[in-house]
Amino acid sequence: MLRSLLIVLTAESSCPILDPLGRPAQAWFLGQLTRSHATLASRLHYEQGLKPYTVSTLLDERGRPLRAGGWLEPGQPCLLRITSFNEELSDALRKRSFVTREAPIS
Repeated sequence: MLRSLLIVLTAESSCPILDPLGRPAQAWFLGQLTRSHATLASRLHYEQGLKPYTVSTLLDERGRPLRAGGWLEPGQPCLLRITSFNEELSDALRKRSFVTREAPIS
């Protein structure tokens, strides 16, 4: 089952974008998933080969990647897209049971 979830995030403070944000976004996603689906998160993290999901880098409101060298300003919205090709993960995405309101990406 293919499922995609688009999460809208808002910057709380001004901060530079120093590096590509794909890996930190994936780490955030797996950390959030661990809170409510620890076994699934562990299996996805340690699985060899291609992962049955994707996590985008942070995107601007038009869906374009935010690039290193730019800045996030307070109140600026940005997006994060998570896509699943795994039925169990797709179900968690559908329920949005793993995303908390106060979950900063660092």
